[in-house]
Amino acid sequence: MEITKVRTDSKAKDLIEKYGIRPPFLQKGAPARFYTIDMVQYVWQIYGDYEGFYYEPYIISIKNQYVEVYYLPDRLSLIREHYFKRLERDKDYLASHFNDWKAACTALDASISEFDKKSQSDNFGDVLQSYNRFVRAYLYEYGLSTPIQEACGFQPEGWINPEIERYCEQYGLDFQQTSALLASPVSLSFVSQEEKELAELALMSLEGNPIESKLAEHQGKWFWIRNNYAHMDALPMEFFAERVQELARMPRSELSDMVSRISGSPRTNSEKKAGLFAEHRPDDKLRQFVHMNEVFAEMQDARKGYVLKANYYHRLFLQKASGEFSKPIEDLWFYSYEELIESISSGAFLPQEEVERRRKLVVAVEGRSEKSILSGDEALLFYNGLQEEIKHTDTIKGLIAQTGTVTGKVKVVLKMEDMRKVRDGDILVTSMTRPEMTPAMKIAGAFVTDEGGITSHAAIVAREMKKPCIIGTKIATKVLKDGDTVIVDADKGIVKIVKS
Repeated sequence: MEITKVRTDSKAKDLIEKYGIRPPFLQKGAPARFYTIDMVQYVWQIYGDYEGFYYEPYIISIKNQYVEVYYLPDRLSLIREHYFKRLERDKDYLASHFNDWKAACTALDASISEFDKKSQSDNFGDVLQSYNRFVRAYLYEYGLSTPIQEACGFQPEGWINPEIERYCEQYGLDFQQTSALLASPVSLSFVSQEEKELAELALMSLEGNPIESKLAEHQGKWFWIRNNYAHMDALPMEFFAERVQELARMPRSELSDMVSRISGSPRTNSEKKAGLFAEHRPDDKLRQFVHMNEVFAEMQDARKGYVLKANYYHRLFLQKASGEFSKPIEDLWFYSYEELIESISSGAFLPQEEVERRRKLVVAVEGRSEKSILSGDEALLFYNGLQEEIKHTDTIKGLIAQTGTVTGKVKVVLKMEDMRKVRDGDILVTSMTRPEMTPAMKIAGAFVTDEGGITSHAAIVAREMKKPCIIGTKIATKVLKDGDTVIVDADKGIVKIVKS
Protein backbone atom coordinates (compact mmCIF):
# COMPACT_ATOMS: atom_id res chain seq x y z
CA MET A 1 0.00 0.00 0.00
CA GLU A 2 1.45 3.33 -1.08
CA ILE A 3 0.61 6.16 1.29
CA THR A 4 1.40 9.77 0.50
CA LYS A 5 3.81 11.29 3.03
CA VAL A 6 2.23 12.81 6.11
CA ARG A 7 1.28 16.45 5.69
CA THR A 8 1.80 18.38 8.90
CA ASP A 9 1.16 21.81 7.40
CA SER A 10 -2.57 21.30 6.77
CA LYS A 11 -4.96 23.58 8.56
CA ALA A 12 -7.95 22.31 10.44
CA LYS A 13 -10.41 24.64 8.73
CA ASP A 14 -9.16 23.60 5.30
CA LEU A 15 -9.69 19.94 6.14
CA ILE A 16 -13.17 20.56 7.53
CA GLU A 17 -14.11 22.38 4.34
CA LYS A 18 -12.42 19.89 2.00
CA TYR A 19 -14.21 16.84 3.41
CA GLY A 20 -17.44 18.54 4.51
CA ILE A 21 -16.88 17.47 8.11
CA ARG A 22 -19.63 18.41 10.55
CA PRO A 23 -21.68 16.73 13.29
CA PRO A 24 -23.53 14.50 13.84
CA PHE A 25 -21.13 11.56 13.65
CA LEU A 26 -21.27 7.89 14.39
CA GLN A 27 -18.31 7.14 16.59
CA LYS A 28 -16.64 4.64 18.88
CA GLY A 29 -14.03 5.15 21.54
CA ALA A 30 -11.97 3.40 24.17
CA PRO A 31 -9.24 4.10 26.74
CA ALA A 32 -5.94 4.02 24.89
CA ARG A 33 -2.24 4.26 25.45
CA PHE A 34 -1.67 2.61 22.11
CA TYR A 35 -3.55 3.18 18.86
CA THR A 36 -1.60 3.57 15.68
CA ILE A 37 -2.69 6.91 14.25
CA ASP A 38 -2.89 5.80 10.62
CA MET A 39 -4.40 2.39 11.34
CA VAL A 40 -7.89 3.41 10.19
CA GLN A 41 -6.59 4.55 6.82
CA TYR A 42 -4.88 1.23 6.15
CA VAL A 43 -7.99 -0.71 7.21
CA TRP A 44 -10.34 1.19 4.93
CA GLN A 45 -7.88 1.10 2.04
CA ILE A 46 -7.69 -2.69 2.34
CA TYR A 47 -11.47 -2.86 2.28
CA GLY A 48 -11.54 -0.50 -0.69
CA ASP A 49 -9.05 -2.63 -2.60
CA TYR A 50 -11.10 -5.73 -1.78
CA GLU A 51 -14.52 -4.25 -2.42
CA GLY A 52 -13.86 -1.54 -4.96
CA PHE A 53 -15.46 1.00 -2.62
CA TYR A 54 -13.39 3.56 -0.75
CA TYR A 55 -14.49 5.42 2.38
CA GLU A 56 -13.13 8.84 3.30
CA PRO A 57 -12.37 10.76 5.36
CA TYR A 58 -11.05 8.66 8.21
CA ILE A 59 -10.88 10.58 11.47
CA ILE A 60 -9.17 9.56 14.72
CA SER A 61 -8.49 11.58 17.85
CA ILE A 62 -6.50 10.63 20.95
CA LYS A 63 -7.02 12.85 23.97
CA ASN A 64 -6.24 12.16 27.62
CA GLN A 65 -5.49 8.52 26.77
CA TYR A 66 -8.85 8.06 25.08
CA VAL A 67 -9.18 7.26 21.39
CA GLU A 68 -12.22 8.04 19.27
CA VAL A 69 -12.94 7.10 15.67
CA TYR A 70 -15.51 9.25 13.84
CA TYR A 71 -17.68 8.05 10.95
CA LEU A 72 -19.80 10.17 8.63
CA PRO A 73 -23.22 8.43 8.59
CA ASP A 74 -23.91 8.98 4.89
CA ARG A 75 -20.58 7.35 3.94
CA LEU A 76 -21.41 4.24 5.98
CA SER A 77 -24.80 4.05 4.27
CA LEU A 78 -23.07 4.07 0.88
CA ILE A 79 -20.81 1.18 1.94
CA ARG A 80 -23.84 -0.89 2.93
CA GLU A 81 -25.67 -0.07 -0.30
CA HIS A 82 -22.61 -1.04 -2.34
CA TYR A 83 -22.31 -4.37 -0.50
CA PHE A 84 -26.00 -5.22 -0.92
CA LYS A 85 -25.85 -4.49 -4.65
CA ARG A 86 -22.87 -6.84 -4.86
CA LEU A 87 -24.98 -9.52 -3.15
CA GLU A 88 -27.78 -8.99 -5.64
CA ARG A 89 -25.35 -9.69 -8.48
CA ASP A 90 -23.71 -12.65 -6.75
CA LYS A 91 -25.75 -14.68 -4.24
CA ASP A 92 -22.61 -16.53 -3.12
CA TYR A 93 -20.66 -13.37 -2.35
CA LEU A 94 -21.30 -13.40 1.41
CA ALA A 95 -19.90 -16.94 1.65
CA SER A 96 -16.93 -15.91 -0.49
CA HIS A 97 -16.26 -12.89 1.72
CA PHE A 98 -16.52 -15.05 4.86
CA ASN A 99 -14.11 -17.64 3.43
CA ASP A 100 -11.60 -14.97 2.44
CA TRP A 101 -11.79 -13.59 5.96
CA LYS A 102 -11.26 -17.07 7.45
CA ALA A 103 -8.16 -17.44 5.29
CA ALA A 104 -6.97 -14.05 6.56
CA CYS A 105 -7.45 -15.30 10.13
CA THR A 106 -5.32 -18.34 9.39
CA ALA A 107 -2.57 -16.14 7.95
CA LEU A 108 -2.79 -13.82 10.95
CA ASP A 109 -2.49 -16.73 13.38
CA ALA A 110 0.64 -17.86 11.55
CA SER A 111 2.15 -14.36 11.62
CA ILE A 112 1.44 -14.04 15.35
CA SER A 113 3.13 -17.38 16.04
CA GLU A 114 6.13 -16.31 13.98
CA PHE A 115 6.45 -12.95 15.70
CA ASP A 116 6.02 -14.56 19.12
CA LYS A 117 9.15 -16.62 18.38
CA LYS A 118 11.13 -13.90 16.60
CA SER A 119 10.47 -11.39 19.37
CA GLN A 120 12.87 -13.37 21.57
CA SER A 121 15.72 -12.74 19.11
CA ASP A 122 18.57 -10.34 19.86
CA ASN A 123 18.69 -9.44 16.15
CA PHE A 124 16.42 -6.40 15.91
CA GLY A 125 16.36 -6.61 12.11
CA ASP A 126 14.74 -10.05 12.32
CA VAL A 127 12.25 -8.77 14.88
CA LEU A 128 11.37 -5.81 12.65
CA GLN A 129 10.79 -7.98 9.56
CA SER A 130 8.56 -10.34 11.51
CA TYR A 131 6.67 -7.40 13.05
CA ASN A 132 5.99 -5.90 9.63
CA ARG A 133 4.59 -9.21 8.39
CA PHE A 134 2.42 -9.44 11.50
CA VAL A 135 1.08 -5.89 11.03
CA ARG A 136 0.19 -6.52 7.39
CA ALA A 137 -1.65 -9.73 8.28
CA TYR A 138 -3.38 -8.00 11.20
CA LEU A 139 -4.56 -5.08 9.10
CA TYR A 140 -5.72 -7.37 6.30
CA GLU A 141 -7.93 -9.41 8.63
CA TYR A 142 -9.20 -6.20 10.21
CA GLY A 143 -9.81 -4.63 6.80
CA LEU A 144 -11.91 -7.55 5.57
CA SER A 145 -14.00 -7.78 8.73
CA THR A 146 -14.57 -4.26 10.04
CA PRO A 147 -16.05 -1.83 7.47
CA ILE A 148 -19.21 -3.71 6.50
CA GLN A 149 -19.79 -4.63 10.16
CA GLU A 150 -19.61 -0.97 11.10
CA ALA A 151 -21.92 0.02 8.25
CA CYS A 152 -24.52 -2.58 9.23
CA GLY A 153 -23.98 -2.57 12.99
CA PHE A 154 -24.22 1.18 13.52
CA GLN A 155 -27.26 1.60 11.29
CA PRO A 156 -29.70 -1.34 11.68
CA GLU A 157 -32.53 1.10 11.01
CA GLY A 158 -31.17 1.39 7.46
CA TRP A 159 -31.55 -2.27 6.54
CA ILE A 160 -32.64 -5.03 8.95
CA ASN A 161 -34.99 -3.21 11.35
CA PRO A 162 -37.55 -2.20 8.69
CA GLU A 163 -37.66 -5.81 7.48
CA ILE A 164 -38.26 -7.07 11.03
CA GLU A 165 -40.97 -4.43 11.52
CA ARG A 166 -42.80 -5.59 8.38
CA TYR A 167 -42.45 -9.20 9.47
CA CYS A 168 -43.88 -8.42 12.91
CA GLU A 169 -46.79 -6.45 11.44
CA GLN A 170 -47.58 -9.30 9.06
CA TYR A 171 -47.83 -11.88 11.84
CA GLY A 172 -48.80 -9.73 14.83
CA LEU A 173 -45.47 -10.29 16.64
CA ASP A 174 -43.80 -8.11 19.26
CA PHE A 175 -41.02 -6.16 17.54
CA GLN A 176 -38.62 -5.94 20.49
CA GLN A 177 -38.78 -9.61 21.40
CA THR A 178 -38.57 -10.68 17.77
CA SER A 179 -35.64 -8.43 16.91
CA ALA A 180 -33.75 -9.55 20.03
CA LEU A 181 -34.21 -13.18 19.02
CA LEU A 182 -33.27 -12.67 15.38
CA ALA A 183 -30.14 -10.75 16.38
CA SER A 184 -29.04 -13.38 18.92
CA PRO A 185 -25.66 -15.03 18.18
CA VAL A 186 -25.38 -18.57 16.83
CA SER A 187 -21.72 -18.94 17.79
CA LEU A 188 -20.09 -18.52 21.18
CA SER A 189 -18.33 -15.24 21.89
CA PHE A 190 -14.69 -15.68 22.84
CA VAL A 191 -15.55 -14.45 26.34
CA SER A 192 -18.07 -17.27 26.78
CA GLN A 193 -15.76 -19.80 25.14
CA GLU A 194 -12.99 -19.00 27.61
CA GLU A 195 -15.39 -19.15 30.55
CA LYS A 196 -16.71 -22.53 29.39
CA GLU A 197 -13.21 -23.97 29.04
CA LEU A 198 -12.24 -22.70 32.47
CA ALA A 199 -15.38 -24.20 34.00
CA GLU A 200 -14.50 -27.52 32.36
CA LEU A 201 -11.09 -27.36 34.08
CA ALA A 202 -12.84 -26.71 37.39
CA LEU A 203 -14.99 -29.81 36.82
CA MET A 204 -11.85 -31.84 36.09
CA SER A 205 -10.30 -30.69 39.36
CA LEU A 206 -13.45 -31.60 41.30
CA GLU A 207 -13.24 -35.07 39.81
CA GLY A 208 -9.70 -35.41 41.16
CA ASN A 209 -7.92 -35.14 37.81
CA PRO A 210 -4.65 -33.17 37.47
CA ILE A 211 -5.12 -29.95 35.51
CA GLU A 212 -1.68 -28.29 35.63
CA SER A 213 -0.78 -28.97 32.01
CA LYS A 214 -4.30 -28.10 30.82
CA LEU A 215 -4.18 -24.87 32.83
CA ALA A 216 -0.87 -23.95 31.19
CA GLU A 217 -2.44 -24.52 27.77
CA HIS A 218 -5.38 -22.36 28.81
CA GLN A 219 -3.10 -19.53 29.89
CA GLY A 220 -1.18 -19.72 26.62
CA LYS A 221 -4.40 -19.58 24.65
CA TRP A 222 -6.19 -16.83 26.60
CA PHE A 223 -3.47 -14.67 28.22
CA TRP A 224 -4.75 -11.62 26.34
CA ILE A 225 -8.43 -11.76 27.26
CA ARG A 226 -8.43 -8.76 29.64
CA ASN A 227 -6.41 -6.50 27.33
CA ASN A 228 -7.51 -3.38 25.50
CA TYR A 229 -5.76 -0.32 24.03
CA ALA A 230 -4.75 0.90 27.48
CA HIS A 231 -3.68 -2.41 29.06
CA MET A 232 -1.59 -4.89 27.08
CA ASP A 233 -0.29 -7.42 29.57
CA ALA A 234 -0.07 -11.21 29.54
CA LEU A 235 -2.23 -12.64 32.30
CA PRO A 236 -0.17 -15.02 34.48
CA MET A 237 -1.02 -18.62 35.31
CA GLU A 238 -2.05 -17.52 38.81
CA PHE A 239 -4.89 -15.43 37.42
CA PHE A 240 -6.51 -18.44 35.77
CA ALA A 241 -5.70 -20.76 38.68
CA GLU A 242 -7.56 -18.45 41.07
CA ARG A 243 -10.57 -18.38 38.76
CA VAL A 244 -10.59 -22.16 38.57
CA GLN A 245 -10.50 -22.34 42.37
CA GLU A 246 -13.40 -19.88 42.57
CA LEU A 247 -15.47 -21.93 40.10
CA ALA A 248 -14.60 -25.14 41.92
CA ARG A 249 -16.35 -23.81 45.03
CA MET A 250 -19.66 -24.11 43.18
CA PRO A 251 -21.68 -27.31 43.59
CA ARG A 252 -20.70 -29.76 40.88
CA SER A 253 -24.23 -29.88 39.50
CA GLU A 254 -24.37 -26.08 39.13
CA LEU A 255 -20.96 -26.04 37.45
CA SER A 256 -22.02 -28.78 35.05
CA ASP A 257 -25.24 -26.91 34.28
CA MET A 258 -23.19 -23.78 33.62
CA VAL A 259 -21.02 -25.59 31.05
CA SER A 260 -24.11 -27.07 29.38
CA ARG A 261 -25.89 -23.71 29.30
CA ILE A 262 -22.94 -21.90 27.74
CA SER A 263 -22.23 -24.70 25.26
CA GLY A 264 -25.84 -24.99 24.23
CA SER A 265 -26.61 -21.29 23.90
CA PRO A 266 -25.84 -21.01 20.15
CA ARG A 267 -27.84 -24.14 19.37
CA THR A 268 -30.75 -22.89 21.49
CA ASN A 269 -30.75 -19.58 19.63
CA SER A 270 -30.64 -21.36 16.27
CA GLU A 271 -33.52 -23.63 17.21
CA LYS A 272 -35.63 -20.72 18.44
CA LYS A 273 -35.07 -18.84 15.20
CA ALA A 274 -35.86 -21.93 13.15
CA GLY A 275 -39.03 -22.47 15.17
CA LEU A 276 -40.15 -18.89 14.65
CA PHE A 277 -39.49 -19.06 10.91
CA ALA A 278 -41.26 -22.41 10.63
CA GLU A 279 -44.37 -20.98 12.30
CA HIS A 280 -44.21 -17.56 10.66
CA ARG A 281 -42.48 -17.84 7.30
CA PRO A 282 -40.25 -14.84 6.46
CA ASP A 283 -39.53 -13.59 2.98
CA ASP A 284 -36.15 -14.33 1.42
CA LYS A 285 -34.83 -10.85 2.15
CA LEU A 286 -35.33 -11.07 5.91
CA ARG A 287 -33.93 -14.59 6.00
CA GLN A 288 -30.83 -13.37 4.19
CA PHE A 289 -30.47 -10.35 6.48
CA VAL A 290 -30.66 -12.53 9.59
CA HIS A 291 -27.97 -14.81 8.19
CA MET A 292 -25.80 -11.81 7.31
CA ASN A 293 -26.13 -10.51 10.84
CA GLU A 294 -25.00 -13.88 12.21
CA VAL A 295 -21.95 -13.92 9.93
CA PHE A 296 -20.97 -10.35 10.78
CA ALA A 297 -21.39 -11.04 14.51
CA GLU A 298 -19.02 -14.00 14.30
CA MET A 299 -16.49 -11.96 12.33
CA GLN A 300 -16.73 -9.03 14.70
CA ASP A 301 -16.25 -11.13 17.81
CA ALA A 302 -13.19 -12.86 16.36
CA ARG A 303 -11.80 -9.55 15.18
CA LYS A 304 -12.08 -8.09 18.68
CA GLY A 305 -10.24 -11.08 20.05
CA TYR A 306 -7.44 -10.49 17.57
CA VAL A 307 -7.28 -6.84 18.62
CA LEU A 308 -6.71 -7.78 22.26
CA LYS A 309 -4.04 -10.33 21.35
CA ALA A 310 -2.40 -8.08 18.76
CA ASN A 311 -2.13 -5.14 21.15
CA TYR A 312 0.08 -7.27 23.39
CA TYR A 313 2.43 -7.93 20.48
CA HIS A 314 2.37 -4.30 19.36
CA ARG A 315 3.53 -3.29 22.82
CA LEU A 316 6.15 -6.05 22.78
CA PHE A 317 7.60 -4.60 19.58
CA LEU A 318 7.58 -1.05 20.95
CA GLN A 319 9.48 -2.32 24.00
CA LYS A 320 12.06 -3.83 21.66
CA ALA A 321 12.29 -0.60 19.66
CA SER A 322 12.52 1.43 22.85
CA GLY A 323 15.50 -0.57 24.03
CA GLU A 324 17.17 -0.62 20.62
CA PHE A 325 16.98 3.16 20.08
CA SER A 326 16.88 4.43 23.68
CA LYS A 327 13.51 6.06 23.14
CA PRO A 328 10.88 5.96 25.92
CA ILE A 329 8.01 3.67 25.01
CA GLU A 330 5.68 6.40 26.34
CA ASP A 331 6.82 8.51 23.37
CA LEU A 332 6.50 5.77 20.76
CA TRP A 333 2.76 5.39 21.46
CA PHE A 334 2.21 8.62 19.53
CA TYR A 335 3.85 7.64 16.25
CA SER A 336 1.89 6.51 13.25
CA TYR A 337 2.94 3.12 11.92
CA GLU A 338 4.51 4.80 8.90
CA GLU A 339 6.42 7.28 11.08
CA LEU A 340 7.63 4.53 13.38
CA ILE A 341 9.04 2.37 10.59
CA GLU A 342 10.61 5.39 8.88
CA SER A 343 12.22 6.57 12.14
CA ILE A 344 13.63 3.12 12.81
CA SER A 345 15.03 3.00 9.28
CA SER A 346 16.56 6.49 9.31
CA GLY A 347 17.32 6.90 13.00
CA ALA A 348 15.57 10.30 12.88
CA PHE A 349 12.70 10.39 15.39
CA LEU A 350 10.00 13.00 15.94
CA PRO A 351 11.03 16.17 17.78
CA GLN A 352 10.23 15.92 21.46
CA GLU A 353 8.04 19.02 21.35
CA GLU A 354 5.84 17.32 18.71
CA VAL A 355 5.53 14.22 20.88
CA GLU A 356 4.48 16.40 23.82
CA ARG A 357 1.83 18.13 21.74
CA ARG A 358 0.46 14.78 20.60
CA ARG A 359 0.47 13.51 24.17
CA LYS A 360 -2.14 16.17 24.96
CA LEU A 361 -4.17 15.79 21.75
CA VAL A 362 -3.54 14.35 18.31
CA VAL A 363 -6.02 14.17 15.45
CA ALA A 364 -5.49 12.27 12.21
CA VAL A 365 -7.62 13.23 9.21
CA GLU A 366 -7.03 10.81 6.36
CA GLY A 367 -8.18 10.39 2.80
CA ARG A 368 -7.57 7.58 0.36
CA SER A 369 -4.05 8.70 -0.53
CA GLU A 370 -3.11 11.34 2.02
CA LYS A 371 -3.27 12.05 5.71
CA SER A 372 -2.79 15.02 7.97
CA ILE A 373 -1.70 14.54 11.57
CA LEU A 374 -2.67 17.55 13.65
CA SER A 375 -1.35 18.49 17.06
CA GLY A 376 -1.35 21.59 19.22
CA ASP A 377 -3.76 24.41 18.35
CA GLU A 378 -4.68 22.90 14.98
CA ALA A 379 -5.70 19.61 16.59
CA LEU A 380 -7.76 21.45 19.20
CA LEU A 381 -9.54 23.52 16.57
CA PHE A 382 -10.42 20.44 14.55
CA TYR A 383 -11.37 18.40 17.63
CA ASN A 384 -13.73 21.11 18.87
CA GLY A 385 -15.42 21.04 15.47
CA LEU A 386 -16.18 17.35 15.96
CA GLN A 387 -18.04 17.81 19.23
CA GLU A 388 -21.81 18.04 19.40
CA GLU A 389 -23.65 20.22 21.90
CA ILE A 390 -25.37 18.01 24.46
CA LYS A 391 -28.59 19.44 25.88
CA HIS A 392 -29.75 18.45 29.33
CA THR A 393 -32.37 15.74 29.30
CA ASP A 394 -33.84 13.26 31.74
CA THR A 395 -34.67 10.71 29.05
CA ILE A 396 -32.14 9.04 26.75
CA LYS A 397 -33.05 6.92 23.75
CA GLY A 398 -31.10 4.16 22.06
CA LEU A 399 -31.25 0.82 20.25
CA ILE A 400 -32.55 -2.23 22.07
CA ALA A 401 -30.00 -5.02 22.31
CA GLN A 402 -31.77 -7.13 24.95
CA THR A 403 -35.23 -6.51 26.38
CA GLY A 404 -36.22 -6.08 30.04
CA THR A 405 -36.75 -3.31 32.59
CA VAL A 406 -34.46 -2.59 35.55
CA THR A 407 -34.14 0.27 38.04
CA GLY A 408 -30.74 0.94 39.57
CA LYS A 409 -27.94 3.35 40.32
CA VAL A 410 -25.65 4.48 37.51
CA LYS A 411 -21.97 3.62 37.52
CA VAL A 412 -20.05 5.15 34.63
CA VAL A 413 -17.19 2.88 33.54
CA LEU A 414 -14.64 4.33 31.12
CA LYS A 415 -11.45 2.58 32.26
CA MET A 416 -10.57 -0.62 34.09
CA GLU A 417 -10.25 1.06 37.47
CA ASP A 418 -13.88 2.20 37.23
CA MET A 419 -15.11 -1.39 37.34
CA ARG A 420 -14.46 -1.47 41.08
CA LYS A 421 -17.37 0.94 41.52
CA VAL A 422 -19.96 -1.50 40.15
CA ARG A 423 -22.10 -3.33 42.71
CA ASP A 424 -24.89 -5.88 42.34
CA GLY A 425 -27.78 -4.41 40.37
CA ASP A 426 -26.01 -1.20 39.30
CA ILE A 427 -26.55 0.15 35.81
CA LEU A 428 -23.25 -0.08 33.94
CA VAL A 429 -22.94 2.96 31.66
CA THR A 430 -20.01 3.14 29.26
CA SER A 431 -18.96 4.31 25.81
CA MET A 432 -18.81 0.68 24.66
CA THR A 433 -18.29 -2.51 26.62
CA ARG A 434 -15.12 -4.54 26.25
CA PRO A 435 -14.13 -8.06 27.31
CA GLU A 436 -12.23 -6.88 30.39
CA MET A 437 -15.52 -5.49 31.72
CA THR A 438 -17.02 -8.98 31.99
CA PRO A 439 -16.68 -9.25 35.82
CA ALA A 440 -18.59 -5.98 36.24
CA MET A 441 -21.15 -6.96 33.60
CA LYS A 442 -21.92 -10.18 35.46
CA ILE A 443 -23.10 -8.29 38.55
CA ALA A 444 -24.63 -5.23 36.85
CA GLY A 445 -28.40 -5.09 36.43
CA ALA A 446 -28.30 -3.63 32.92
CA PHE A 447 -25.94 -2.07 30.37
CA VAL A 448 -26.23 1.29 28.58
CA THR A 449 -23.70 2.40 25.97
CA ASP A 450 -22.97 5.48 23.88
CA GLU A 451 -21.98 3.42 20.90
CA GLY A 452 -22.44 0.08 19.25
CA GLY A 453 -24.73 -1.75 16.91
CA ILE A 454 -26.70 -4.97 16.97
CA THR A 455 -23.52 -7.06 16.71
CA SER A 456 -21.54 -5.05 19.28
CA HIS A 457 -19.88 -6.67 22.28
CA ALA A 458 -22.50 -5.20 24.61
CA ALA A 459 -25.35 -6.57 22.49
CA ILE A 460 -23.86 -10.05 22.22
CA VAL A 461 -22.99 -10.36 25.91
CA ALA A 462 -26.35 -8.90 27.01
CA ARG A 463 -28.16 -11.59 25.02
CA GLU A 464 -25.90 -14.28 26.46
CA MET A 465 -26.47 -13.01 30.00
CA LYS A 466 -30.16 -12.16 29.38
CA LYS A 467 -29.71 -8.67 30.84
CA PRO A 468 -31.47 -5.49 29.64
CA CYS A 469 -29.24 -3.51 27.34
CA ILE A 470 -29.62 -0.28 25.38
CA ILE A 471 -26.87 0.63 22.93
CA GLY A 472 -26.06 3.53 20.63
CA THR A 473 -27.46 6.30 22.86
CA LYS A 474 -24.55 8.59 21.82
CA ILE A 475 -24.83 10.65 25.01
CA ALA A 476 -25.25 8.29 27.99
CA THR A 477 -21.77 8.87 29.47
CA LYS A 478 -22.16 12.63 28.99
CA VAL A 479 -25.60 12.92 30.60
CA LEU A 480 -25.64 10.22 33.29
CA LYS A 481 -23.54 10.55 36.44
CA ASP A 482 -22.45 8.11 39.12
CA GLY A 483 -25.24 7.69 41.67
CA ASP A 484 -28.11 8.73 39.39
CA THR A 485 -31.10 6.45 39.83
CA VAL A 486 -32.46 5.46 36.44
CA ILE A 487 -35.04 3.18 34.90
CA VAL A 488 -33.62 1.20 32.01
CA ASP A 489 -36.66 0.29 29.94
CA ALA A 490 -35.13 -1.91 27.28
CA ASP A 491 -38.59 -2.88 26.07
CA LYS A 492 -38.98 0.67 24.77
CA GLY A 493 -35.34 1.64 24.29
CA ILE A 494 -35.23 4.46 26.84
CA VAL A 495 -33.30 5.33 29.98
CA LYS A 496 -35.11 7.72 32.34
CA ILE A 497 -33.46 9.56 35.23
CA VAL A 498 -35.72 9.39 38.28
CA LYS A 499 -33.27 10.80 40.82
CA SER A 500 -29.98 12.63 40.34
